[in-house]
Amino acid sequence: MNTWLVRAPYDTSPRLRYMNPAIHEQLFAESLVRWDGAGPVGSTVRVWVLILHPEEAYPGSPPDHLYARSGKRWARNLARLANHIRARDHTARL
Repeated sequence: MNTWLVRAPYDTSPRLRYMNPAIHEQLFAESLVRWDGAGPVGSTVRVWVLILHPEEAYPGSPPDHLYARSGKRWARNLARLANHIRARDHTARL
């Protein structure tokens, strides 16, 4: 499972968290700017494993400061990640 720096509204600075597409889109976008997607030196294949729990991804509980709890939002975050990777002339498959 991959990690990156995410700064939730209640954090004083970004914290290392799992790459979770269920977080709010603005937080995901800000984390994506900080992330370079670098893999091991000399690696030609990079695999990112994102993690989310059903209760973080779908309505049932109200959104909180970190999780949007919306299927549409996590789908947009995955598309944003793929576009970010493709913009760097790499292939992304979801």
